[in-house]
Amino acid sequence: MKQHHVLIVGGGPVGLSMAAGLAHLGIPSTVLEKDPEIVMFPKASTIHPPTLEIMEEWGLVDKLLEEGLKVHEIQYWDRPTKQMIAKFNLDLLKDETPYPFRLQLEQSVLQVILEKHFRNSDLVNIKFRHKLIAFKQDDRGVVARVETPDGVVEMEGDFLIGADGASSTVRKLIGIQYEGFTYERRFLTLGVVDHDFRQHYEGLGDVSYFFDPNEFVALIHNHLMWKIMLPLPEHITKTEDLTDAYIQERIRYFTGVDKTYNVVHKSVFNVHQRVAPRVFEGRVVLVGDSAHLNNPFGGMGMNSGIHDAYFLGKDIHRLLNDPDLSVRKTPETFQANRHAAIQEVQRRTIENEKAAAKKNESQIEKLKRYAADEKLAKQYLMQNCMIDDFNFMKSRNQAAG
Repeated sequence: MKQHHVLIVGGGPVGLSMAAGLAHLGIPSTVLEKDPEIVMFPKASTIHPPTLEIMEEWGLVDKLLEEGLKVHEIQYWDRPTKQMIAKFNLDLLKDETPYPFRLQLEQSVLQVILEKHFRNSDLVNIKFRHKLIAFKQDDRGVVARVETPDGVVEMEGDFLIGADGASSTVRKLIGIQYEGFTYERRFLTLGVVDHDFRQHYEGLGDVSYFFDPNEFVALIHNHLMWKIMLPLPEHITKTEDLTDAYIQERIRYFTGVDKTYNVVHKSVFNVHQRVAPRVFEGRVVLVGDSAHLNNPFGGMGMNSGIHDAYFLGKDIHRLLNDPDLSVRKTPETFQANRHAAIQEVQRRTIENEKAAAKKNESQIEKLKRYAADEKLAKQYLMQNCMIDDFNFMKSRNQAAG
């Protein structure tokens, strides 16, 4: 009997989560990562409650909780007056999830945890310096051509999963283009250490968003640094355009304190709202940023990608173990279910970007009203912590058997 095997392109948090989900179900996989090692670069850092539930199922949650910072409150502030506008207590979710908090943990640390978990596993093989260059497929599986340090080799799998990010080689090879748009405004992320921002705002929490007539700022604290995300003027288009003087000026405007800040990270990023119209071609399936991109405010990008991996793993397991299921119908069902959930993520992240565009009085009043009403506050958190989306997908998955 043929040994089942899945090829995964991309060793980021989504690709490694794909491998973890398959391994949990007893399905071997090989992860192909073009970089020589895990890149320790600050990117996504929010892990929502449903993702922690997934990690518990895979036996990994304790490692994440050891490394990450639990956040029990989301705050919104008026920066000029330094007054808190609204706060949402995640303890309201205690009857909905065993993890009623956000965990702040850099995605690179999550990748390291996953990679270490696989080191003694017979079910996951991670291949660094392995770059997909082509593939062919038929109704029995996929044969990938892979560039390695020892030359080009061929590797076989029942499926090929594209988890290789926004510039996905897999998506390009199957000829699928994103639909959607990219905002004209770019944003700046700064990582600051050796400074406690709590001294500037009394009662400041670890996840806070600031309204201002001139800019909208997200201030996120994790186990490594404080991260500031703020909009950029049109003339700054890439990280190389940033001067130290400009960066210090932007932080001083936010804090109101004239000092030199220890900035250990800086990057410029575009904000996208894009979705691939379809996520599969035969036995090739796209997950994570390969399939959909959204505004990073709210921390839904990496989480939705991990949710892709979780539910696709279950579909692949079901398909490989039930000869009566259709190879075509199963990815079609996965696509339909995930598109429904992702469209809701897109809607909410578009709302987040609108809130970040300017000091929106109607948005502020809505936040105040929701925060003051426990029922509305819980509804807000169920959506913004992705519990509603996850429950929707669980119900669809259970219905599929």
